Amino acid sequence: MSAFYIRLPRLFQAFQLARGDGSYLKELSRLARIDLLVLDWGLLPLQDIDRRELLEILEDRHGRRSTIVTSQLPVDKRKTRTEKKDKS
Repeated sequence: MSAFYIRLPRLFQAFQLARGDGSYLKELSRLARIDLLVLDWGLLPLQDIDRRELLEILEDRHGRRSTIVTSQLPVDKRKTRTEKKDKS
């Protein structure tokens, strides 16, 4: 069984570099093959691109592999960290 832990900010930073060097799809494929992926959300709000990338990871793994998303952020505060801010 393979397992991998990573903080989301570091993962999103790695994705940014992977998009630049053309290895983004390879990186997504690698993550999809890991038996247990532990994602540490941390305390920072998610940007639009972060939300899309996280959804991509979760969709690739759904029904195939196990994923744990953890955070030190209290549950009642998490929704505001994922919602898109109004620009009004």
